[in-house]
Amino acid sequence: MEFEDLLKTKTAVFVDELYLRDFSLGETMPVFSSMSVVNCQVHHDLIEALELKAELDYNGGFQVAIDAALPFGRMAFVSVKVLSLKGPLRLHFTKLPFSHWSMSFYEVRPNTFGLH
Repeated sequence: MEFEDLLKTKTAVFVDELYLRDFSLGETMPVFSSMSVVNCQVHHDLIEALELKAELDYNGGFQVAIDAALPFGRMAFVSVKVLSLKGPLRLHFTKLPFSHWSMSFYEVRPNTFGLH
């Protein structure tokens, strides 16, 4: 659904349609550890936004292959294989301005003020 929204906006003028050709979840599932809530916004007993941080360790080999229909009848093929991911992860789920989620890695910085 997020790709459909992207295709309807002016930012995706180079792609007419996307077709999922193949995908594989890999051999193992990702392992999340040290998960904690960073921020949670609740409105009328419903979660509007949720931000989590966790430690991620993944060695499964996730793979996705996509065909992209370009203007003027051209096609492009994109294949991505993720062999390994490891590090501190931020997960953000929100309903505003529309329901979506994001995932990003961040750098753990040493305490510069000497506080523990």
